[in-house]
Amino acid sequence: MSFNRYFLFPHIIGALFSIILFSASVLKAQDYIWPTDASRALTSTFAEYRPGRFHAGIDIKTWGKTGYKIFAVGNGYISRLRISPFGYGKSLYLTLDSGETVVYAHLDGFNSELEDYIWAEQQKRGCYSVQLFFSSNQFRFRQGDFLGYTGQTGIGYPHLHFEVRDANENPINPFLLGYVVTDNAAPVITRISVTPLNAASTVNNDWKPVVISAYNVGRGRYVIEQPLSVNGLIGFGLSAFDTMENITNKFGTYQNQLYIDEELIFSSTYDKFSYDDNNLAVLDREFRLAQTGRGNYYKLYLDDGNSLPFYAGKSSDYGTVFFQTRSDSALSSLPVGTKLVSGKDHSFRIVAHDYWGNTSEISGKLIAALPIFLEPPSESKTDSNYLLFDLPASNDTALFTINHEYYDNYIRFELSSAKRLDGQVTAFYHFAGAPEMALPLVRKNGKLLGSVPLDDNSASPLLLNIRYDNGKGPALQQTGQLFFQPVIKKQSRTLFSDDNLCRLEFSANSLFKTIFVRITEQAGADRTAWKIASKIYRVDPGDVPLNKGAVIRIAYDGTVADPRKLGVYYLNSGNRWVYFGNILDEVNKTVGGYVGTLGTHALLIDDVPPEIISLYPQNNSHVQTAYPQLRAVYKDTLSGITGEDNMQLLLDGIRVIAEYDPERLSLTYKVRAPLSKGQHTLELMLKDNNGNTSTRKNVFWID
Repeated sequence: MSFNRYFLFPHIIGALFSIILFSASVLKAQDYIWPTDASRALTSTFAEYRPGRFHAGIDIKTWGKTGYKIFAVGNGYISRLRISPFGYGKSLYLTLDSGETVVYAHLDGFNSELEDYIWAEQQKRGCYSVQLFFSSNQFRFRQGDFLGYTGQTGIGYPHLHFEVRDANENPINPFLLGYVVTDNAAPVITRISVTPLNAASTVNNDWKPVVISAYNVGRGRYVIEQPLSVNGLIGFGLSAFDTMENITNKFGTYQNQLYIDEELIFSSTYDKFSYDDNNLAVLDREFRLAQTGRGNYYKLYLDDGNSLPFYAGKSSDYGTVFFQTRSDSALSSLPVGTKLVSGKDHSFRIVAHDYWGNTSEISGKLIAALPIFLEPPSESKTDSNYLLFDLPASNDTALFTINHEYYDNYIRFELSSAKRLDGQVTAFYHFAGAPEMALPLVRKNGKLLGSVPLDDNSASPLLLNIRYDNGKGPALQQTGQLFFQPVIKKQSRTLFSDDNLCRLEFSANSLFKTIFVRITEQAGADRTAWKIASKIYRVDPGDVPLNKGAVIRIAYDGTVADPRKLGVYYLNSGNRWVYFGNILDEVNKTVGGYVGTLGTHALLIDDVPPEIISLYPQNNSHVQTAYPQLRAVYKDTLSGITGEDNMQLLLDGIRVIAEYDPERLSLTYKVRAPLSKGQHTLELMLKDNNGNTSTRKNVFWID
C-alpha cells in the first residue's frame, strides 16, 4: 500500500484531520528514507504502554542480531550523542533541516568519526556514561549517510528503536512522516471492561468492574452475547492488540472509539505526546484491572488528572456515560464531560483502528435498570433487642462472613452465610462522628452485596452494623469497623501504622486523586529465605496509580548490627523482594525509600558481597593477541550495584572505561592500544548499594 493510497480510505477520515495539522514537510514521504537495512518489519509501534510510560517510537526488527547499518533519514546534524548502560543505551539524535529530531537507540556503535570522538570524551571525563551536545555545524550528514550499527545496548533484545520528535522535543508517531509498512491485518479484540464509577452505580447488579470475553463472528466483528445491565455512571474499557502479516508480535492500536446508540461518545488517537506527561500513561489504561491480574485495557473515558493529548474531548470525565434509571439528585452533580443517556434499551459499539485503515469492532446490548434491593423491614427492633457479635466473629458463632473491597470512591461489601437465612437482613453504617445510614443490599448468587460511598470528608473508622431477624426468637446482630486514613489530592500528609514503626510521607503532588490508605502488618511471608529485619507491612491501595509517589520509612531495632546494610524492599507479583532505597536516619532508627506504587514492604539486610562469576583473561592464562577483550560477569542478589564508581575494571593498575550491560551483569573493554608482551594484571572491584565489596585480580601473559 502506498502512502497516497492510504488517504483513499473514507473510514479513517478522522485520522486525516489530525495529520494535516503537521507541517507540509512532515507529509512529504519522499523527504525521508527508512533508517536501517535490517528490515521493514516492526516489533513495537508508537504509544504502546510500558510500565509507567508510553513507547515513544517504533521498534524495527533486527532478527535477534546486531550490526545492521543505520542511515541519516534526511539532511541534518548530530545534535546529541548519549552513552548509557540503561534505557536507550547508545543513542544518536539527528536534528533534520525540516525541524524534527530523529532518535536511533540501543545501538551497537557509531561510524568511525563519531566513535573516535566519543572515546576521547570518555577518556577525558573518566566515565563510560556521557551525554554530548553539538552545534549545527559540527557533525553534519546528508540523507543516506552511514551513522552506525543496530545493537541491544540499554534495555531490551536486539532491535532499532526509531523515534521522531517535533521542534519542541515532543515524540510524534513516525508514520506521520509517511513511513509505510505492509499491514492488511485488522486488530484483535479480546475483552471489554465495564466499570461502575461510584457507589450509586452498578453493572450486572454489582459494584465491581465486569470483564467480558469477546465472541468472534468473523471479518473483524466481535459481539457480547448477553445484554449488560447498567445503572448510573459507567466507564468502558477495551482489551485489544494490532497484528501484522507474518509477524508474531502484538502491537498497540492507533485509534479507539466508543459509540452508545451509534453516537460517538469517546475517541482516542495516538499521534503525539509530551515527555513531561509521560507519567500519565497509567491513566490511559485500566490500572486496577492490570494490577489485579485481569488484563490490560485501554480506558475509553478520562480519569482524574489525565491531560494527555490523545482524546477528541478534553473536559473532565469525557467518555463516561450516565445511564439514567430514575430522576434523583445524582443528576444535579453529573460530571461535566459525562454523556447522559435516558431510556431502557441501548446499544454499544467499540471500534479499534490501526494506522493503515484496518478496523475491528465489538458490539452488544445494554439495559438501563436499577438493582433489585432487598425490601426494608416493616418495623425495626431497637439495638437492645439484638444479640451482638463482633465482626469478624468465629466461624461457629458468626452469622455472616463479610468481605470488602476498596474502590476509588466507595467500599463494596459482600455478605455470605453457610446457614439458611429466611428472615430479614438489614445493614447500616456510619463514619466516625456522622449519623447512621442505611446500607441498601442486593441479593446475587446467594450473597448480599452493598456499597458505601467515600469522599474527602469520610472519617475513619467506618462502623458497620448487620441485623438479622427471622421472627422466631432474639434477633442477631454483627458489628465491625474498618480503619483507613484519607490522603487528599494536592495535600501533603504523613501517615503511621498502628505500631508507629512504618511511616508513609505524601507530598502535595503525590496523587492523581484522593486515596484511602490502610497500613497493616502482613503475616505469613517467607522469612526464612531472606534476612528480614522489620515487620512486613501491607500498604494499600496498591491498585491505584500514584502521580509522584511517596516515601516509606520503616523502623529497625537495636539488634541490627549495621543499619547501613538495610534497605527498603517491595514484594513484587513474582514473590521476589525488589530494592527501593536505603535512606538511613540513625537518629530516628529508620530506613526509607521512594515508592511509585503501594504494596508490601519491609526492611531486608544485605550483608552479602557481590559474586564475581568470571573475569577474562583468566588467572595465569596466556593470550595470543595484543588486543584482548577484557570481560567480567557478576551478580548481586539483593540491593544491586549502581553507578560506574562501584564497578571498576583496572588493567595494570589503571582504570579502563568499560562498557556496562545491566541485563547481562557484565563489564567489557576492548583494548585499543596493543599490550606489550609479558605479564599483565586485570582487577575487578565491585560495591553494592549497601556497601558490600568484592575484588578479584587475575594475572595473564601476552605471548
